[in-house]
Amino acid sequence: MSKERREIPARLSEEVLYRNKHICCICRTPNKHVEIHHIDGNPNNNAQSNLAVVCRDCRSLVTGYSGLGRRYAPGEVRKYKKAWEQFLALQSKVYKAPSVRVQRELIGQIDLIVCQILSTTDHVRRKELLEVLYNIHLWRSTPKLDQQIIEGFSHLAIISGLSIPSLAKELAMKTWELCWHFVCPDYAKMDKSGERFAIQCVHVVESIAFFNCKNKQNLDALNASLASAEEFFNIAISYKRKAIAGAVLKIHSEAIRTFGFEKDFPTGAAALRRSVRKLSKLLASSRLKWPEIDSKLKSLGRRRQVR
Repeated sequence: MSKERREIPARLSEEVLYRNKHICCICRTPNKHVEIHHIDGNPNNNAQSNLAVVCRDCRSLVTGYSGLGRRYAPGEVRKYKKAWEQFLALQSKVYKAPSVRVQRELIGQIDLIVCQILSTTDHVRRKELLEVLYNIHLWRSTPKLDQQIIEGFSHLAIISGLSIPSLAKELAMKTWELCWHFVCPDYAKMDKSGERFAIQCVHVVESIAFFNCKNKQNLDALNASLASAEEFFNIAISYKRKAIAGAVLKIHSEAIRTFGFEKDFPTGAAALRRSVRKLSKLLASSRLKWPEIDSKLKSLGRRRQVR
């Protein structure tokens, strides 16, 4: 039996559209026709937290399948909604940073959460705790708190390769999400501190790839690391930050170095070659003149044996 659609109250609809600047929370492309989507699929649940603004293109990826591709899950849509609305709140100065006292308490909580991630054997619980760290960044972000979170992620990256390989994939994805707010220069500026933070995130992904290739030959971890690396490379191109691009390529070179000959980890080598080709295409299409980066990509694409 189909669910009966209840009309969203006009005042609520206006508030949701206003908060999102009439822009899709997924693709964030302005001047497109948008609709209000019920995230949980229940048309009677008109709670503001359940209403996301999506364009018609993205709605087709939210409500059904597109060809052989998978649709956006409700949890993903919620993350896009939160990230976009927080970004707009920051722009309009609605966001208020927590007090010094609250920041001190949160730093202690971050350390405790990292210890809990390391101590639990429940993978679902680990994912939940990573999500808590991400939400602290999303809703309580300050330079001190972000630094504490990235330090925690760096520690988790090493341990994932040594003794908790199931953590690596989730950690690589969550590290990329820390930089979701760098949509494009038109919407979010990147200063030197933002560039440093992005590079620190790339270093976390590098550690995930390095230790998981060296000790476990964890293909899932490598693929997740490379997917995150490609997103960071997009940021580098969009913001014309060559230092970020250089940090990304170190992920590939360090991963190759860890397993030496291609025959030692053939599936990993194939994944790296695919990623290098993708980065080369991204750089070529951007028309940026980065000869050092271009040369490094060509060198990585030619490598078969490294020792």
